[in-house]
Amino acid sequence: MAKIKIFRGDTFSGTITLRTVDVIDSTKLNTYVIPAGAQIDLKFPGSSGTVVLSTTTPGEITILNADKGTLQYKGSSAKSAMLNLGDTQPIDLIVTELSGDITTFEKLKILQVLDRANQ
Repeated sequence: MAKIKIFRGDTFSGTITLRTVDVIDSTKLNTYVIPAGAQIDLKFPGSSGTVVLSTTTPGEITILNADKGTLQYKGSSAKSAMLNLGDTQPIDLIVTELSGDITTFEKLKILQVLDRANQ
């Protein structure tokens, strides 16, 4: 997977397709069906705490295809300005179902945050 590159102070967006490791054959990935009504939070490392995009904030996370586990995210320039500068940072995606069950996805060493002035 290619790195996610974000410039602080710019709006940023992308698409994510969620997958889980098969319980029988760990070399295979299965489609993760996003449960109806689930809250999704996408967490980025921030310079003074975690920066969160959420389905509870209109326009930040949109489910494109729940059956295929595909969603789109969009962060404001104000949120990108709060991101931690650096390379090979992790991002976390938390799915909280209406029942309260939580599924966490983590991708390590995927995020690169830069200042545009230095580019």
